[in-house]
Amino acid sequence: TLKPSEKERWGNRVEFQEVEVQCMDWENFHALTGNRRFDFITMDAEGVDIDILTQIDLSNVKALCIEWNGNESVKLEIMKYCNEYCMSKVLLINGENIILAQ
Repeated sequence: TLKPSEKERWGNRVEFQEVEVQCMDWENFHALTGNRRFDFITMDAEGVDIDILTQIDLSNVKALCIEWNGNESVKLEIMKYCNEYCMSKVLLINGENIILAQ
């Protein structure tokens, strides 16, 4: 995660090994892949999901699965942003994820 609070949230209950990963913003991802149309995007970015989501033009995305970790304010932000792109059909909401479609 890029947010220390996400790591702290797990406390000593979960064993893990830290690894370093390369990150890029959405525009650099597009520059690398050239792809701008997606049938399905799944996002589990440990606390920076909203930061990534708001970089994406959802006009050419058919469905999205995004982590919200049971945080109501995050859920509301996700729903508001997705509604701007008419992605308002809720297929599933559980304690961790929301799946939406156009």
